[in-house]
Amino acid sequence: GKANVLERNAHALKGMVANFRSDAATQAAYSLEKMGREKTLDQAAQALETLSSRVDNLDRQLRSFLEESGP
Repeated sequence: GKANVLERNAHALKGMVANFRSDAATQAAYSLEKMGREKTLDQAAQALETLSSRVDNLDRQLRSFLEESGP
């Protein structure tokens, strides 16, 4: 069901953002993964907003790093 899909996808995303050492995004993805595993989706929309914000922040940090680094 939806909870299983959420768990799997959040787990995969958690690994991806962890590769960039983004603790905030990793924790947010873990929260969603846990909700899926426990099938407690009542706070999933709010947790997704948090994750989205933290991934956006990671994106800004990476873009800033690349701009500062030059070609």
